[in-house]
Amino acid sequence: SDLLKGRFYVTFADGKRSSLLRQYQLCSSGLDETAFLGRAMAMCAADVRTACGQLPAAMRDALAEVRGRVARDELPLLSLLQTEPLKLQSSHLSFQEYFAARAICEEGTRLSGAPLWQWPAGWANALAFGAEMGEPFAKGLKRAAGVEADFLDLTGKLGGDPPTVMRVVALFSTVSTSLNLQNNFIRDEGAVAIAEALQGNAVLTSLDVGGNSLTEEAALGIVRVERQRNKLTSLGLGGCSIGPTGAAGIAEYVSGSGVLKSLDLDDNHVGAEGAAAIAEALRGNGVLKTLDLNGNKIGDEGAKAIGGALADNAGLTNLVLYDNRIGNEGAKALAAALRVNEVLKN
Repeated sequence: SDLLKGRFYVTFADGKRSSLLRQYQLCSSGLDETAFLGRAMAMCAADVRTACGQLPAAMRDALAEVRGRVARDELPLLSLLQTEPLKLQSSHLSFQEYFAARAICEEGTRLSGAPLWQWPAGWANALAFGAEMGEPFAKGLKRAAGVEADFLDLTGKLGGDPPTVMRVVALFSTVSTSLNLQNNFIRDEGAVAIAEALQGNAVLTSLDVGGNSLTEEAALGIVRVERQRNKLTSLGLGGCSIGPTGAAGIAEYVSGSGVLKSLDLDDNHVGAEGAAAIAEALRGNGVLKTLDLNGNKIGDEGAKAIGGALADNAGLTNLVLYDNRIGNEGAKALAAALRVNEVLKN
């Protein structure tokens, strides 16, 4: 306007606006934004190198590792344009996330805000970096969360972004002996993540995923991996929609496991057929000590099958069968088994 003639405002990239400027206060470099930034970076390159040389040794090592990753084009969301002199293009705070992961590896790091098992998606890339760092990161994550014991009870505590949180759970499983994940609304995708975390895991010996409304197939995915792994001494699959077919698969797992001592299958749908399959697995098994089959509607026929197995089983000490529609005939079969079974206590 005539009122502003010969005077200007400058709007910066962040949206802020300068005070009113006169024409003689302005001049142009003649460069577009990319070229201008390149020139500015070149002018300060020597100072940056000097500053980097004065960093602590650990930070210099971290910087060298990042530079190496960039040179190999292995840094997520960061593209290599040229190696010498180094030129790259980033659309994300990858450096910040990488250094966050490195910091978690260090002793004394503590994290504020939401618990790790309720992290939002913003932590996904830091966790991806950390997973590549392996055990030091997993231990640091556990330490930063203030978890000192080897067991972790997360019953009803999971929240945040499900994929991100399941990655946290997977990392915890590599440095914990016991993990309780009951009642967390974990869906089938989460069960797949748990099964993947079990592969190659030599530490975890107790896992409970009950009460998460998993499908039978999702639950069996965990069982299949564990059947090959054979490390769990305790497995909880309560409320996982397991029917007769699933029970047959679990029975095969029980038959082949030489370490499983406790199996929780409460509140499923194994029925008489599934109970018969599990009973068959019990006959030659002397390792399993606790079996929970409550709420499975096994009826008299299922109870008879279990009773027949108890007559031959010499390992089971705790058996839970309430809420199974067992009538007089089933009770008689169980009673007859107890007359000859000398190990069952409860």
